[in-house]
Amino acid sequence: LEITKPVINQQKLPQVTGLPQNYVVLFAGAAAKRKRWSTQNFAQIADYIYTHHQLPSVVCGAKSDAPLAQAILQSAKSKEAIIDYTGQTDLLQLATVINDCRLIITNDTSAAHYAAALGKNTIALLNGNSYGRFFPYPTNHRHPNIKAIYPPTVTQPVYDWVGMSDIDTISVDRVTKEVDIFLK
Repeated sequence: LEITKPVINQQKLPQVTGLPQNYVVLFAGAAAKRKRWSTQNFAQIADYIYTHHQLPSVVCGAKSDAPLAQAILQSAKSKEAIIDYTGQTDLLQLATVINDCRLIITNDTSAAHYAAALGKNTIALLNGNSYGRFFPYPTNHRHPNIKAIYPPTVTQPVYDWVGMSDIDTISVDRVTKEVDIFLK
């Protein structure tokens, strides 16, 4: 089976204003709660990125994700380095925000697939459900900058596995190791 890499024409993306030149995108939402890494974990990642890489974090998502962004802000120590951009983009503007970032850290959402189509550095946090259907992307040359991270209990799932592993068992330390690799 040959899978063609999706591509978004970056030249046709709309302009987005009001964001810094260098930043990391955090996408904390997901349709199913079991697919959401905790806002406390995202806050710790935002603090780590600001402290160790001097980059602000832009929290993206739908208007309905605004409470998640607020929870991240409340838990974070580096509040000044977090921009709540939830509900402020349409899908094309979101593609621009993702295209312009240094790294995106996302739950199992469309944002991860946008990032793949744009060839962006991506850390996708996944609970293992539907393994192989959407993630992980092939590890060949087509998707070298996507790292799928699963809970420790997801070791060798079968295709389309319907597991319900606790996504919050993915440690912040595990994610910061990947952050350091992408932002070195």
